[in-house]
Amino acid sequence: MKRFERIDRARKLLGLAEEASLDEIKKTYRELAKKFHPDKKKGDKKKMQEINQAYKDLLSYCENYRYPLSKEKIKKEDRRSRLEERFKDDWLMK
Repeated sequence: MKRFERIDRARKLLGLAEEASLDEIKKTYRELAKKFHPDKKKGDKKKMQEINQAYKDLLSYCENYRYPLSKEKIKKEDRRSRLEERFKDDWLMK
């Protein structure tokens, strides 16, 4: 399976949007783990294994992502800064 397909499948299994923060991934995982954990009365061992694998796949992707640390790239990635720069002369921004 290609890497994108694996990440996309994991994202969909956890019910995440196409963009998610690491905190959102962890929060969603915890919620699903509480719901499907085999020790729960209505737990589902197979579903929990799928959720664990999806979580591991997403964490692996996040850990290996290279974050831009240069001033130019950070500014480019920061939407708020781009909007402020773009509309700095707008009377609403003052």
